[in-house]
This record gives sequence, C-alpha cells and structure tokens, in this order.
Amino acid sequence: MQNRREFVLALVFGCGVIVPSASASAATIDIMASAFTVTDFDAPSNFGFSVTKPLPAGTMGLVQIETLILGVFGDAARDGAGLAPSSGPTVARGRLTVGVGPATVVTEAGAADSFGADGGTAGIVSLRGFAITDTDAPSSFLFPSSQPIGPLNSDTAGQGHLGFVAGDAGSDGVAVVGQTSGGKIAGVGIDDPELAEFGDSSSTSGSSLQQLANGSYLAGCNDRALCTLMQDLLSFQLSGGNDVFAALLRHEVGGTPIVGTVLKAYAPVLATSLFDCGGGDGCTTQNFSVNYTGSGGGDAYAFVVVQRISTVDQVPEPASLTLLCLGLAGAAAARRRHQRAE
Repeated sequence: MQNRREFVLALVFGCGVIVPSASASAATIDIMASAFTVTDFDAPSNFGFSVTKPLPAGTMGLVQIETLILGVFGDAARDGAGLAPSSGPTVARGRLTVGVGPATVVTEAGAADSFGADGGTAGIVSLRGFAITDTDAPSSFLFPSSQPIGPLNSDTAGQGHLGFVAGDAGSDGVAVVGQTSGGKIAGVGIDDPELAEFGDSSSTSGSSLQQLANGSYLAGCNDRALCTLMQDLLSFQLSGGNDVFAALLRHEVGGTPIVGTVLKAYAPVLATSLFDCGGGDGCTTQNFSVNYTGSGGGDAYAFVVVQRISTVDQVPEPASLTLLCLGLAGAAAARRRHQRAE
C-alpha cells in the first residue's frame, strides 16, 4: 500500500515539474526577397509593389512566415517627407495561397512614418534611388551620374546624404563594401574627380543592415570655366547569396547648410505568423506586397522586403501536458481504490 501511495505522489509531482520546450524547431523551405525604389511626384501619390512566387510542392502542416521590411525615405525640397499605408493599417503584407483557394493574409507589418521640414532654403538637388537583388556570388556595382548646373562664378558648398538598407536572403549574413578610392560607398562633388566621399563599409551575420551617412565640400568656382557639372557616385560590392539592397543618394549644391533631417531610416520591422497549410494540396504560393502613400514634392523611397517560409514541428502546449498528467494521476488513483476495495 505504501508503495502505491508513493507512486501516485511521484506521478503528480513529477508532472508538476515538466517544462515543455518553449520553442519549436523550424526548417526553412523558401526565401523571397525584393527591393523597391520610387521618386514621388509633386502631389502625394499611392504606390504598390507585389511579388509572387510558387512554394515547393507539398508544403503542408504548420508553416511560419517571417516578414522583414526595411526602408529609407528622403526629402527633396527640404519641406519634410513621410509615408502612410495606402490601404489597411500597415505598409507590408505577407500572404500564402492554399491550394486553388483565395490568398489568406497572415502577416502585416509597418506603420506610418515622417519627419518635418529642415527649415533651410534648398539649392540644386539630385535625389536618386537604387534597388538591387544580388547574384549568388559577390558582385560590384558602379553608378556615376552628372548634370549641368552652371557655370558657377563663386565658391559653392555641396552636401551629400546617403541612406541604404540591405537584407540577407541566403541565411549567411550580408555585407556592403565601399569601392571608391577611400573605401567609401558614396561620393559627391562639382567638376572634380576628387569627390567628397562618405558611407562606411558595413556587414552583419544577422538578417539586415541600415546606414545613414553624409559628407560635404567647398568647390572653388571663381573661374567661370569651372563648376559646370554636378557629380555623384555610388560604388560598392555586395556579398552575394541573392541579398537585396536599396539606397537613396541625395546631393545638393548651394542652398543653406542642412541642420535638420533630409533622409530617414524606416525602422526595421519583423512580423512573424503561423499558418496551418493543412493537407491536400497544402500551400502553393507565397506573396508579399508593399503599399503606401508618399508625401509628394519629389521625395523618394527605397525598401527591401525579405519573407522567410519555414515548416514548424509542433510541440505539446503546457495545458495539454497538464491534462495528460492529471489523467494519468486520476487513473492511478482509481486503480488504487479498486485494489483497496478488493
């Protein structure tokens, strides 16, 4: 009798200290990544980008969707800039399609963001956007640009601002390495091969990179034969693995010194959702979209979005384990009472 009582107590208290694993193992089955950039019009405008890709056949059971959105937006006229979701409460949405049925929204991320006017007077402004999906191997990129501005007949100051974001699509980290003579990513200047260079190389073993950088110069333009071209340069290498990169490069000649903000990073947003793909045909396609309203005034926007799809091994919930333990304890107690009656 004493042994049976000890068995029941051991069973009840043993179940009480069971601690189920808080995390389930996930196996990545696909990654979809893309980069977007746009220059807004004079008036606020709506923009939408969408990418759809088939999932591997037989994607069934519990699936985890991780959607990462990164961005940077810039002010052309120094009157402020911003973005707001153009439909629904968020900027980015991830979806899965089940069989031949309709798309089901499973992930939403990203809220409105903005910054105010710098308060100064703008000079001549160039605001360019870049969007790149890298190849499997490390690749170098060179984007020079120039535009007529003069001739200028007095010393002229120039200011450059760079903002970039990069996402890892290969689960091996991401790196952006500057390729100019000074090892910087960007350069700006007037009629001068010695550009003012700025923007440091950057890398991470994680999923994302963001950087804002700036540089300035003073060009001697007293000779009217000089200072006729406004020049800027973006030169860098990406680490490969199909990583994605988006950037804005702003160059301003003349105007008052910038004391506020003309570029702002859209803070990284990561949303994770679970979705049951069931049986049958399971989930067949994945999709993500970016939809927002820009602020107008020639402002510019650049985004990268990475969507990671993983199958997840389900683990028993604590409540289920508790019910199991109570059931076992009850069965043991009933057996003990039955044996005592005999």
